[in-house]
Amino acid sequence: MSELNHETLGPSDPDDDAVLDAWLAQARLDPVPDDGFSAALMQRLPDPGRYRRRSKAPLWGAGLGGGLLVWQLAGTGLLPQALAGGAAGLLTPALGVVLACVLGLSAGVSGWVWAEREG
Repeated sequence: MSELNHETLGPSDPDDDAVLDAWLAQARLDPVPDDGFSAALMQRLPDPGRYRRRSKAPLWGAGLGGGLLVWQLAGTGLLPQALAGGAAGLLTPALGVVLACVLGLSAGVSGWVWAEREG
């Protein structure tokens, strides 16, 4: 069999798959014994159910944060102004503040969820 390189096979060569399969069959390596490493590692991994139980925490956090945000904004009179501006189709300063708060809360919760998944 000839040496494989980019000059040997053209882009429309019909034998590409056969040549590649033959090359991969020759390059097959024997399995490496791990002396029980894989089994020991699987025993040390954390229980996946532990992470599923935490999956609703960000939803509760977002709901609580959103409720607190609305409660705080309702006391200032900013929320009714924002709703009135939004209903009229105007981007008022009140609507901008409310949207910035909502986006900030969403970004915080999303970052938290991302960190929980990675960690």
